[in-house]
Amino acid sequence: MSSIKHSEFTIALVEDDQFDADFFMRVLNSMNFEGKIQRFVFGEELLDHLKKAYSTNGYKVPDLIFLDIGLPRLNGKEVLRALRDHPKSRTIPIIMLSGSNSKRDFTESVTMGCNGYLIKSHERKKFSELCTGFISSWMQASQQQFM
Repeated sequence: MSSIKHSEFTIALVEDDQFDADFFMRVLNSMNFEGKIQRFVFGEELLDHLKKAYSTNGYKVPDLIFLDIGLPRLNGKEVLRALRDHPKSRTIPIIMLSGSNSKRDFTESVTMGCNGYLIKSHERKKFSELCTGFISSWMQASQQQFM
């Protein structure tokens, strides 16, 4: 698997389950991902972080967000809605993570503005390939020059 090298690229992972978060980190390590990782357990933590990032220095806006649907308190769809309702976070790419294969969750998430949807799989190779595809695509897109 090729190495993803872009030390400034930042991924936010919003995941309350420690096992799933550890698995995601192992996938990134297996990809030789050299960027930055921001981990949030609750959706409110991500929203608070972004509020600070938009108003003060020292807080980095992530380049890509992986957002679990099944979060406690504010669930992932509610966080997605809040992100898409805010003018400064509308363009952040968001990949939804789900432990189920619910067509309804997929359709609602896409309708609400997510950029991708992954069913959490502990089949490391398949999940790693899907993550690599999403991350590589967004890293390449972020390096384009716009006028």
